[in-house]
Amino acid sequence: MCDCYAIISDRDPRSKMWKQIVPDGKIPLKHPLTRRTRDGREFYEGDASRLSEEQKRMLAELVSEKFGIPKEVILNDLRNGIMPILADNVIVHICEKHARCML
Repeated sequence: MCDCYAIISDRDPRSKMWKQIVPDGKIPLKHPLTRRTRDGREFYEGDASRLSEEQKRMLAELVSEKFGIPKEVILNDLRNGIMPILADNVIVHICEKHARCML
């Protein structure tokens, strides 16, 4: 199992939202590598399987309010493992498993 996580800088407005979901600010990641969108923006793949159902519902509500996307769509994405985290202002903690792979 992977224990990688991301922490968004307190100066980034997303930090406040995420701390409502994960009070310690540690957003679970599938792995510590970024991916790119078609327009070149980098993001991490969040690990929604490590969130409780209540956390997923809270996240869906907050993202729905922010972006105007129906919360059912967001909740469905989360349940299907889709949870992109924009890489801007993010610090990543790399778990032991992935750290060994990088040696």
